[in-house]
Amino acid sequence: MFYRSIIITYLIFPNYDLSALDNSLCDTLYLNASEFKVAPSFDLFPNPATDYFNIVYEVDKETNGTITDALGIVVKRFTLYPWFKNRIVYVDDLPAGVYLLTLSSQSRKQTMKLIVAK
Repeated sequence: MFYRSIIITYLIFPNYDLSALDNSLCDTLYLNASEFKVAPSFDLFPNPATDYFNIVYEVDKETNGTITDALGIVVKRFTLYPWFKNRIVYVDDLPAGVYLLTLSSQSRKQTMKLIVAK
């Protein structure tokens, strides 16, 4: 019975006392704060798009954008600059379908689904 109460207590109240271990090789708890940068934010609308879509973004470096079709062929390229906050991309020359919009900088890459409807 005592053994069960220890297990139940451990499951309900696990040991969250995480601190540096003195003279240990396992001191990996302290990280540089610059490693926790907030990921760039992107908002895409309208989706599904007919003639164009708008990207509202916040980046600190130039970010390259590509639109690829279902076969992985790049059908459009563009660049997002840090001194702007939005970008209109025209897709009226693309046939209706599902595409992947990939935004990539030197250190980050984000992919979103883009639907083009006619």
